[in-house]
Amino acid sequence: MNDLSQIVESEQVANFFIGKTKSGKTVLFHFLEGKKALVAKWNGSFFETMHIENEELKNIIENNGISHTNTANYIEISEILGDFQGRQLKFSGKLCDLPGLSDNRGNEKNFENLLIYQSEIEKAEKLRFIIVVEEGLITTGNASEFFKLCNEVISIFGLKTENAQGMHLVVTKTSSDHVSNLANIMKICFPKESNFIIEGIKNNTLRISSFDKPKKNLNNDIYYYDPEIRSSILRNICETGFIYKNTIRLNMLQDIFSYLDKIKSNPQTTGITFLSRINVNNNPKLEFENILVIDCDIDIHGNYLEIDGPTIIVQTLHEKRHITLRYNESPTIKFSPKVEKVINSEYLVLTTANTQFNDDFIDPKSNEFEESHNHIRLESILINTSLIEHLTLNNKYIDLIVSFNRNFGSIDVGNYNMIKKITCDINMKLHINECMNTKDNIINQNKSLRHFKNVATYLKEAKNIQGNNELEKFLESYVVNLPSIFEIFMKPSYFNQISTIEKEKEDLKDIRKMFIDRYLNLITDIKLNVIACDTEVRDENYEHLIQFIKSQCNFEGEISKNNKTLINAIDDSIANTIRDSCVDNFLKYFYALSLKKTKLDLFKYHVTGDISDYINFNGFINAYEDGRFILENQGVNIICIIPEIALAAVGAVLGYKIASLWGLNSKGGGLAGAIIFSAAGIFFYWIRSKLVTGYYNNGIKIEIKDIRIDCRLNSILVNAY
Repeated sequence: MNDLSQIVESEQVANFFIGKTKSGKTVLFHFLEGKKALVAKWNGSFFETMHIENEELKNIIENNGISHTNTANYIEISEILGDFQGRQLKFSGKLCDLPGLSDNRGNEKNFENLLIYQSEIEKAEKLRFIIVVEEGLITTGNASEFFKLCNEVISIFGLKTENAQGMHLVVTKTSSDHVSNLANIMKICFPKESNFIIEGIKNNTLRISSFDKPKKNLNNDIYYYDPEIRSSILRNICETGFIYKNTIRLNMLQDIFSYLDKIKSNPQTTGITFLSRINVNNNPKLEFENILVIDCDIDIHGNYLEIDGPTIIVQTLHEKRHITLRYNESPTIKFSPKVEKVINSEYLVLTTANTQFNDDFIDPKSNEFEESHNHIRLESILINTSLIEHLTLNNKYIDLIVSFNRNFGSIDVGNYNMIKKITCDINMKLHINECMNTKDNIINQNKSLRHFKNVATYLKEAKNIQGNNELEKFLESYVVNLPSIFEIFMKPSYFNQISTIEKEKEDLKDIRKMFIDRYLNLITDIKLNVIACDTEVRDENYEHLIQFIKSQCNFEGEISKNNKTLINAIDDSIANTIRDSCVDNFLKYFYALSLKKTKLDLFKYHVTGDISDYINFNGFINAYEDGRFILENQGVNIICIIPEIALAAVGAVLGYKIASLWGLNSKGGGLAGAIIFSAAGIFFYWIRSKLVTGYYNNGIKIEIKDIRIDCRLNSILVNAY
């Protein structure tokens, strides 16, 4: 009996055997398990047959040129190996024989093997990689092949230099003398710095074991493996460090997708079903025998869709894959109990959408609106000047009213929490609010969300709602990301939805000219240094605006205040396009200003009605795409982070120190009087006098995926604070 207090026990670690097919992995695996091998030699080659009680193992050990390892095979070893620094060393852990790299059975088998690698490694918390290489691959003549193998292992398993401590090299079909000289061989083959595996061999920092060729029995022609080698290899593995799974990033998807593309181009029938080849219309059930590859987006009409099969692979590396089910009431998407695995699930977006525009909008001046949990006034902007107020005591505001259903349809995907699920319906309408009252009184009586610091404050002050966490989260995840009134007027996809009535369309066009005028006034004042702005932001975005004016408006004059010719040219350009991308350069300045302390200037010039702590959603997306935000994957839900990012936080990411707008005013009401007077307001007043209080004829239906941040980005913001 051993004194357990004198035993040094190794960590419980999963030891994954990886290497090229036919390198001797499986023979080594079962040799370490304790199976005895009887080996015959014929024409200079060794042929192994494991001496076993289980006849099935004969099907695993094969001597021909075709791979035969089809699954991940595990054994568990708990064994005292002998003395270690005055105490006894115990090996305790799992060995896993994985199918070989570069399997010679074709694309589909290599594809299946990659799925096995990913599935098995994801199960382990602590692991080692046992790289199995035959001697013939690491001679000077085959050094390039060994270099290629090392790079393949590093790439597929997402390994870094610091992971070398959890890697062990076993050389098969060799001798101890050759292995002891391996460092010198590598120095000859790779005199310059190479990958960290080869450098570890050269520097003797990577542990190496020798699985020697079998010895001949003196009494017959049968060869055998020296049992001492087994103890030596297990000891060396035991004394090798390990890798925490969360320190590596599996990088198999690109190879998996590459094999899928090859399989897809082959007309032969396989166990793989590609969504792009299925007629999904009027098919309430997507059934597949083995693997469903979601290789395209689908947008279908129906009330029910079930996905039924064991493995789902979302084939995309960057953009999301969307499955959208549209119906006029309560559509349902669900996974059947057969679904066992979803690979790359974080890139799948499932949506249940309403086919109809919900026109159930409440009068925003009514008590019913104030009490509603499904309607809010998101933004409100004055559309007359101080002069008009003083002359007539009449003020007009344009309001953005949002109606929403937080629970439209249902999606049931079990425990696959990384899948994005969208089950809501959001619609918007523009509303004119004309009052014989002062601006401060109108704002206090008709509260808008973007005039408050955050959602919680708005709900408390405007709707007397406190502690409704679900409503707050919904508003912060979706509604605060809706476009501003200014964006709605400038983007054809929104503007053209507002009304089909000619009189209303004329009024809307006049309001758009007014917003263009205000926007150009602000930009002119920034250029003249009346308004402080970072030089880089000012100059770069001014150039984008000039490009837009020259290319889209055929205007060669100067940008200046109250320039009716330029205003009309810009308005005509926007009116004559149907693509939002045509106004990108026009809006770049707006987005840049909306992410900095100049957001307050957009409010002062009545370009927006937003003094909240929430960033402009499209401004954020543009900044991210331009590389001005630092993002990386950390497994945190960006939906929960982004709404909490105040302007100061966004500024920190962009390198600017921004004072909170709320240091100026606790509720925003006092800012209403901060008006920049423009003589052009008189011109626009007489046109706008035709407008009456009420909703415009039509509304804007929102595609929810377009305003959900984790459907637009593949990463998340970090270090915001």
